[in-house]
Amino acid sequence: MKISDSLKIQLRKRLADEIKQFKEQELHLDKNELLGDCFKINMYIVIYEILIENTNFIDSNDIRKLVNQPASIIENLYKKWVNINGDDYERIEKFVMKEVA
Repeated sequence: MKISDSLKIQLRKRLADEIKQFKEQELHLDKNELLGDCFKINMYIVIYEILIENTNFIDSNDIRKLVNQPASIIENLYKKWVNINGDDYERIEKFVMKEVA
């Protein structure tokens, strides 16, 4: 297995763990808090899917940076995205791919 393949696997596992942990946290909220988090939930899923679908197009050095990042990859991208204020998928995809490069 090539190093880049190993890094891709590590990134996909990390992302899967992050989205699982996020879902578990959200399930502990009461229904009003959960309804208030609808946009956040959707955006976490969209960012997760973009990263998973585009893992093969992310440079190995950028994957290494993501995997070694101490904070949540998805949460970090979500927080940056919220500052842009948009929900257009193409804009989100361009943003995510730009941020990880």
